[in-house]
Amino acid sequence: LNSKSESSDLALGIDAAPSEGSGETRILAMSVHLDSRALPLRIQDGHNLNALTFVTAVFDDHGNAVQIKHQQVKIDLDAEELPHFLNNGVDANFMFELKPGNYRHHVAAIESEQHKLGTISQPINIP
Repeated sequence: LNSKSESSDLALGIDAAPSEGSGETRILAMSVHLDSRALPLRIQDGHNLNALTFVTAVFDDHGNAVQIKHQQVKIDLDAEELPHFLNNGVDANFMFELKPGNYRHHVAAIESEQHKLGTISQPINIP
């Protein structure tokens, strides 16, 4: 998570928006999208299986981690569900409570079958 470089074994995208308002903190709503077409799936008993772990960190201007969160997603799809999954991908949603300022958020996702990794980093300003 401390790396500023990105890995593209798994394609990730970030959509983040801070809330409006006054007071000492704002809510940063962040959605991470993983393109599932590159995700390896293990077939067992007619089901397509894998597990994803998303980890996201928000860093301040000095490179210090302010908040770190994670989410796990288990994938267990039958043949009928697979096309929809491949077309739509996987989303993980996170909420952060932050003081106004400049930050960088970094996301890493790893899957459990071949241990493919995807990372993405993006600056964010909380007004």
